[in-house]
Amino acid sequence: MSAPVGTRRWIDGLYVDTPVVVAAERALNDRLRTVARRVRDVASAESDQPDLVRQLRVATRRAATALFAFEGVCDGSVVRVCRRTVRRLRRAAGDARNADVLARRMAEDPEAAQLVSAGVLAAIQERLSAAQRQARADLLETVRRFDGNRLDVLRKQLLRSLRAARRPRGRPDDAASDIQPYSLGELAAVELPALLAEVRVPAPSETVSASELHRLRVANKKLRYACEI
Repeated sequence: MSAPVGTRRWIDGLYVDTPVVVAAERALNDRLRTVARRVRDVASAESDQPDLVRQLRVATRRAATALFAFEGVCDGSVVRVCRRTVRRLRRAAGDARNADVLARRMAEDPEAAQLVSAGVLAAIQERLSAAQRQARADLLETVRRFDGNRLDVLRKQLLRSLRAARRPRGRPDDAASDIQPYSLGELAAVELPALLAEVRVPAPSETVSASELHRLRVANKKLRYACEI
């Protein structure tokens, strides 16, 4: 028995030979419905629940990946609105999540009290708590602005805009095939190499900067969410 829409990592019914427009409908419906559900969860929570924030951020990342993958079969103006909405939710959830993680790590670090005086540690913790409160307030404002109902409307507009896909340019197929719908497998053959190229693991002898590690981490997440489709 398959899991309900919005609670699973993988999407049922997608295969290598699935027409891309069919895959787009299933993937975008699943990913955007999940974002709407997580937005409602965060907005209705009676208290601060860090795991709901984490789930919202993951949902927005998966939705962003699906929007990128299937933008070629959707109306461009609707895709842009969806992307902006998802991006704002992702950033707000990311700020709140980062503040939660930093505050928790500081509170649980057994060496923190030994490195600084009690007064300095208390001041740091208070600053972190203030940052948490502000990030959560900003997140609540964002989910109320881009609420579940608004997301449902955008999702339906996006699904109505789906159209038959065209084969990517540069394929060695005959000219007539250029206007034929192509499959999810063929789309993956076009999109995944570029994502894989971004995931270049540094050699052991290389000195890697913090910014490069962050870039690699983001690239890995993009590849992971693309592979889940």
